[in-house]
Amino acid sequence: MDVEKIRLLALKHALKNAYDYGKAVAGNVVGKVIAEEPESKSDMRLTMKIINEVVNDVNNMSKDEIKSEMEQFEYVQKIEKSNLEKIKDKVPNAVDGGVVTRLPPEPNAAALHIGHAKAMWLDRTVADLFSGRCILRWDDTNPEKERDEFVEEIKKDLEWLGIKWDKEVYTSDYIEKMYMLCENLLKEGNGYVCTCSPERMHQNRVEGRECECRNRSPDENLKLWKDMLDGEIKPGKAVVRMKGNMKSNNTAMRDPALFRIIDIENKPHFRQGEKYRVWPLYDFTSAVMDSPDMLGITHPLRSKEYELRNEPYFKLQEYLKLKKPELITISRLVIPGYPVSKRLIRPLVEDHKVWGWDDPRLVTIKGLARRGILPEAIKNFVLQFGISTAESSPSLESLFAENRKLIDPIAMRRMFVPNPVKIKVENAEDKTVILDNHPNNDLGSREISVGSELYIAKEDFDNIKEDEVVRLKELYNVKREHDKFVYVGDEVIKGSKKVQWSPLNGIECKVYVPGRLFNDDGSINENSMTIITGMCEPSCVGLKQGSIIQFERFGFVRVDKEEPLTFIFSHK
Repeated sequence: MDVEKIRLLALKHALKNAYDYGKAVAGNVVGKVIAEEPESKSDMRLTMKIINEVVNDVNNMSKDEIKSEMEQFEYVQKIEKSNLEKIKDKVPNAVDGGVVTRLPPEPNAAALHIGHAKAMWLDRTVADLFSGRCILRWDDTNPEKERDEFVEEIKKDLEWLGIKWDKEVYTSDYIEKMYMLCENLLKEGNGYVCTCSPERMHQNRVEGRECECRNRSPDENLKLWKDMLDGEIKPGKAVVRMKGNMKSNNTAMRDPALFRIIDIENKPHFRQGEKYRVWPLYDFTSAVMDSPDMLGITHPLRSKEYELRNEPYFKLQEYLKLKKPELITISRLVIPGYPVSKRLIRPLVEDHKVWGWDDPRLVTIKGLARRGILPEAIKNFVLQFGISTAESSPSLESLFAENRKLIDPIAMRRMFVPNPVKIKVENAEDKTVILDNHPNNDLGSREISVGSELYIAKEDFDNIKEDEVVRLKELYNVKREHDKFVYVGDEVIKGSKKVQWSPLNGIECKVYVPGRLFNDDGSINENSMTIITGMCEPSCVGLKQGSIIQFERFGFVRVDKEEPLTFIFSHK
């Protein structure tokens, strides 16, 4: 065993370990030594003795000495793949310049939520990683729930997020093409018109039993199909179904419905009016519109919640002789305590449990924007989950951490006194202080003039003990004597408690503090919004709606209204 070689290897890796972590640890070094010199295992007692001696020497060096000593060695750096590289690796059969993805919003609500942001940022990112295109494809095939104003609101969300598209299309413009495909399905005996009641249809699917409608001939089905189109059959009295497998363990394959009749006179489509009374359902629309034959889409991304529908999706494409795309399954984004589903958010809005789609307690894009979350923070947050089917259930704190990185360097600081109590400081003279707008970055300064009377927070007032000396931040020191305060000098006293304050001419304001909408048991949290009244320093006058600042020792807030001055609490 080459003792000097082992000593040199021990030095090499002990230096790196100490440089990276502040202190070398023998247990972290030994594996590196053995990897480079397997013979060192022949006498582990001696090897460990050498390593311990070297580690002890290295730990007595300064950081500069360690850095200087490291220059004699070459280190193989472990290169971690970036998040974008990991996403790119998960895209199958992709060709540069040949990838086409789609943004598929349904315009049935006035807002997108953070789950949509995850899927759509992945759509855009996958296209960009391969110099491809991303199509905004409106899935507007449900006339009963969709509106033109919802299209405009969703576009606003996409634009605010920074998600761009290369082409915009409406699925409803392809109805005629879908009718032709449906006729071919019926002609070839791979689909049928079912006139069973919805209740009977459901029961048959539960029991895995075929209905008599399935035995109709292609000619009979085509006749009924024509009757559906011509208005001879009323809404709810017939649907077109795909012939799947009624015995399949995958219930999605039990003859899924593909087309239904809409009461179009009372529920006209927001773009097509009363032109079409028969409309495709999700299983048909997604399979057809995702095919490369329709819009050239090559890599559609779809949430794991639709995974059972993958089988009928590909089966239908096979029946219709359509090219199959590289369907990519991604996990849903679930945030405990917050609804990430239009199905759950809509009743909260309609029942006035929240202020609207832009309520800061919601994780809608509008709600997050109103709370002071930046679009780049949302992008960074959602893309970190990448392309994976593992369930994503992060806390909202993870999003706040991303936002904090962005706003902390640019948010001006201001003082805020919640639940203010007026105090008089004996022996204090009138004073004007100049305060920096940011502790580290040059964002300017402001002046505050204060007399012997000022406000502090009730919580601070209650917690200052008898004879305790505290510092009114950036002002002076005071000592509590019973219920009065006495000036005791300007010099900063090391270790003294710092207290926020506001002069008497501070501005009355409210801060709305949003919390979790749902309790752990799924019930609505009736105390999900807290209102804190207080005084903020005079320089808060003139802050524009949408401005984000940090109330020191309180947190980041966004100006919601300029008059009366109202803030939304963002996060710590």
